[in-house]
Amino acid sequence: MPRATKKNCHYCDCLLLLTAAGLLVLVIMFFAVDRSDIITSSLPKRNNITVNDQTFAPAVVVSDVQLMNGGFLIIQKGVGEMPGSVLGTSLFLDAGFYQNIGIVLSPESNVEAGDVLFVGVIYDVNHDRRYDNTDFVNSPKDQNGWPLRAAFSVRESN
Repeated sequence: MPRATKKNCHYCDCLLLLTAAGLLVLVIMFFAVDRSDIITSSLPKRNNITVNDQTFAPAVVVSDVQLMNGGFLIIQKGVGEMPGSVLGTSLFLDAGFYQNIGIVLSPESNVEAGDVLFVGVIYDVNHDRRYDNTDFVNSPKDQNGWPLRAAFSVRESN
C-alpha cells in the first residue's frame, strides 16, 4: 500500500483550509444580510377596521381588521356621535389581518334599527389575552390621534 507523501498531506491541508474559509465566508454573509424586511413584511403596516351597516342580530360582523399588536375588537353603542358602553368583545386576536369576525352582543344591549354602533380596537396591554377595562387606556390611535374606531348603522331586517 503506498504511503502518503508530504506533497499529498500538503494538498489535504490546503483543501481543509479552503473549506473552512468558505464556510466562514458563508456564515459572515448570512449574518451580514439585512433580513428586517423579511421579518416585518408579513406584519401589517397600520391598524385598520372595515365594517358595514348591517341588520340587527345577536352578533355583528366586522368585515376586516388589521392589527399591529395583539388585542380585541369591542362593540360600543353610540351616544350621540360618541361611543358609549361596551356591548360585546371579540376573542383575543394576534397581530395580523382578519376577515368576517363575528362578535356576540350582550343580551342587555337593547340595540334597535337606526342605532349607530362603533367597533374599536383595544390592545392587550397586560398580555393576559383577556379583555378588561385596564386595556382600554392604550388603544391604537388614528391619524388624528383619536382611538381607532369605525361607526356603522343597524338597519331594519327585510
